[in-house]
Amino acid sequence: MSKVILFDIDGTLIETGGAGSLALGEALRNTFGLAESNRVPMHGRTDAGIVAELFKVNGIESHEENRNRFLRCYFDLLPVVLKRLQGRVLPGVQSLLQQLIAQDDFRLTLLTGNMARSARMKLEHFALEEYFTGGVFGDHHPDRCDLGRTAVETLTEQLGETIDPTEMVVIGDTHLDIQCARAIGCKVLAVATGGCSVEELDDHGADRVVTDLTQVDLVEWLRTS
Repeated sequence: MSKVILFDIDGTLIETGGAGSLALGEALRNTFGLAESNRVPMHGRTDAGIVAELFKVNGIESHEENRNRFLRCYFDLLPVVLKRLQGRVLPGVQSLLQQLIAQDDFRLTLLTGNMARSARMKLEHFALEEYFTGGVFGDHHPDRCDLGRTAVETLTEQLGETIDPTEMVVIGDTHLDIQCARAIGCKVLAVATGGCSVEELDDHGADRVVTDLTQVDLVEWLRTS
């Protein structure tokens, strides 16, 4: 049975310079003619939850037509904003992905609050899309833990093999990633590259916490965890 590694994106694999937040704000103003838009907390949350709250705090009716108009604008803007800002692939990411993909016993997937389309745009921008097969995305679940609760069923269908939660490891950068891993019933590697400190992540009960993904023994830890 393969070991399934579920990667978060923002703050774990990449740092976009705030491209998602900026594109969401611009899309909100462009779509609905707002001079300014009220912001909401975004880090670690799902896009479905973020969009719902953005609509609420900015007095926008939350119905399908408004949501579709808004998302069309957002998806048009995101690649432009990604090019405009100085983002980067985070330390150790490229090397770890190359090591994992070279092994026969790992399957690399995504577990992210990004919508599937925005996740693909970000990974393509940073040339990381080739490493991943399938994923669980934040298109429809406002609660990030709900992603975890659907992960086994979703990935079993996508990967074409039975997925055992004890053979899954989530890699993420926030306490919400840790909670999501616990909702699945799997282990979690927390990385302090997204704003949370090592101490904060350790306090929330991660199985292992690292400052970044340059640690040389991570492949062996992921195999044996």
